[in-house]
Amino acid sequence: MTAHPGLDRLVEVMRALRAGCPWDARQTHRSLVHYLVEETLEVVEAIEDGSDEALREELGDLLLQVVFHAEIAAEEGRFDIDAVASGIADKLVARHPYVFSDSAVPEDLMGSWEQRKRAEKGRSSALDGIPNRMSALARANKVVARARYHGLDVDALLVDRPDDVGRACWGSWRRRRPMRSIPTRRCGTPSARWRPRSPRRKRSHTRGCDRVRLSRRGTGVRACR
Repeated sequence: MTAHPGLDRLVEVMRALRAGCPWDARQTHRSLVHYLVEETLEVVEAIEDGSDEALREELGDLLLQVVFHAEIAAEEGRFDIDAVASGIADKLVARHPYVFSDSAVPEDLMGSWEQRKRAEKGRSSALDGIPNRMSALARANKVVARARYHGLDVDALLVDRPDDVGRACWGSWRRRRPMRSIPTRRCGTPSARWRPRSPRRKRSHTRGCDRVRLSRRGTGVRACR
């Protein structure tokens, strides 16, 4: 009897679904991306809610996605769930020599992790491997973390107040793309030479009514005689 019969049963259930369920049979890696992202976010929500029952359920749904993708690959002869599990186990052992060998525990654990990861993958830049589909905020956080692990004094570049971030970004944008100044009077109001452009109106003649259509979308007006 195996140590984790539930995992073996899940793999067998997934294999049966791929063989007997039309919906499961036609799924591909690409068609499952939406569900993978959705289940990941539901796990995050369950963690934030603090419910063990919800977390157990959502982790199971996320595990299903892993098994689903592995089964698709196994059918095509590329890899299976055992290769997935063995790969992550080997990676963890290689990146934790102070746990699985006599090496001393490094002072900078995250820096040591990044160094070993960079050596394994042959990366030459600190930005290599950061997913392009990450949100702007998450990507910025990842870039700052990577730069710090590579020895860059990121804290010296940070500003003290959040308002300074906006001013710095605005100043950088202005230096790259200077704006044309609008002539103003002494009192500070726009001069007579500058007027906001009013919507352009077009008339289409029809029997019994006049239609006045503004050029801006969604602002059509119909006036009947």
